[in-house]
Amino acid sequence: MKRIIWLLSLLLLVGKVYAICDNPPTPGFCQYVSDCHIHDYCPPGKTCCITPGPLAHINCYDPVSQICCGGYVLDSATWGCCNDVPYRLTTQCCSPSGVVVSKFSITNLADCPSRKPRPGYTATANGCGADGCVICPPDNPMGDSCSSFAGACTNHDICYGTCNSSPSAKDDCDSAFHNAMDSVCASCYGLGSPLEDLTKDVDCIGLSLSYYVAVHDTPAGMSAWVAAQKAACICCP
Repeated sequence: MKRIIWLLSLLLLVGKVYAICDNPPTPGFCQYVSDCHIHDYCPPGKTCCITPGPLAHINCYDPVSQICCGGYVLDSATWGCCNDVPYRLTTQCCSPSGVVVSKFSITNLADCPSRKPRPGYTATANGCGADGCVICPPDNPMGDSCSSFAGACTNHDICYGTCNSSPSAKDDCDSAFHNAMDSVCASCYGLGSPLEDLTKDVDCIGLSLSYYVAVHDTPAGMSAWVAAQKAACICCP
């Protein structure tokens, strides 16, 4: 008979999760997890943080200075919560997909839509050739004293190497590059220019377009942008 009563009692508990109360207001007072927000379990100004599991613990926390993440009560000045996973604000970020990632070592730019400039980092330029190129495009393909694209290439390198999370950032850098090269052509070969040569002006504009296409429409151009942003940025504030 006692065994039957014990089994019946156990069956009554199935489907309910008991809370083992941590520091309850009334010593020895325990309740169901589902009752936590119904009964006056936590003192004024605090709310429930429930640790999941077969024996769920209820902790009270201050939502102003603390967070409840995965059942843990943590200092909100030090910790964040990413899809119920705690992460350190000083060294980690929460990606849009809900995964904790490193703040200082970016693997995927898509994980860092709010990326910020890396402290102490300064963008550098290497002219019109990409890093490590074997056959590099010349800075001055037209070869005249007024036709160099070197300044446009330098500014483009600096633009790529400046942390920018705007969706249009790469396009903006590439468009400014194209416009700067076209301006070089016009000032060198256009009407009223030192050399004023329509044929050379057309050739120069064609080279300007080919340089633009190389950075804007090729995998190599995208790779250069991604590498520069990884170097220039940290993943989150």
